[in-house]
Amino acid sequence: MKYIKASNRIEASKHDWAHLRCITHLKPQTVIPELGCWRQQDDEFLWRSIVGQICNRGGVAWRRPLERSGQMDDFRESLSLRALREMKSEKRLRAYVAKQMEAFHVGRFRSDNTRSVVANLAAFADADGHLSELRKRLDELDCTGEAVGPSVQARERKARTFLMERLIFYHKGVKRYAKRKPPSDFLINTGFARTLIPFDSRMRKVFKELFGLRVSDENYEAIEDWFLSEAYPALHITPSEFDRVVFQHTDEILKRAAQSASGTR
Repeated sequence: MKYIKASNRIEASKHDWAHLRCITHLKPQTVIPELGCWRQQDDEFLWRSIVGQICNRGGVAWRRPLERSGQMDDFRESLSLRALREMKSEKRLRAYVAKQMEAFHVGRFRSDNTRSVVANLAAFADADGHLSELRKRLDELDCTGEAVGPSVQARERKARTFLMERLIFYHKGVKRYAKRKPPSDFLINTGFARTLIPFDSRMRKVFKELFGLRVSDENYEAIEDWFLSEAYPALHITPSEFDRVVFQHTDEILKRAAQSASGTR
């Protein structure tokens, strides 16, 4: 694949299309959440998705021990809106969150993640402990009942921008706002988005090694545009579905990339 900067578009070769078709035939190992599922869920569902994005920094491996031991529900409850509302001061709140991170052995960046949970609670939760602004914005931009197309993508991107302006991550004690990847992932996981791609390190590696394209802030949305206008009509897979297949079959896809580079089959 090539990124044409002058026209802000992507060009794909026949070789790229062959790889895309092979990837499309791989079966996803998990199902993408049902469209619109956030509407049937309470605010705890949305908050769990925010906390999940915070803990995912550095990878999703933190989930596996909790899932194997059956402690995931306990961890989620420990950082639920209900539990955090009981903390009457920021100092007490931070101490409590830090204790949960250590007790459940969550993530490599526990101090930063603790700060992030506290900061996002303040950013998203209103005085009553509800995520009213977030839910209102999702409802206003909801396009899950419409056919996939540019107008749907435009509204999904507005929702992503809304989250990018509010979703906070601490890195080495420094406060930062999210780039496109975590909000895109959040919107897919809550059943809101279909046209967004959360380019994590795995996805970026696949694009670099299989398609010869380095993903950057400059071409991020151009790639999403290409998948929506070219790949989706031809392969009948949405950009978000494609992302999930790549994420779940990264090793297999990278092996194909290595074989392709060496000329073997």
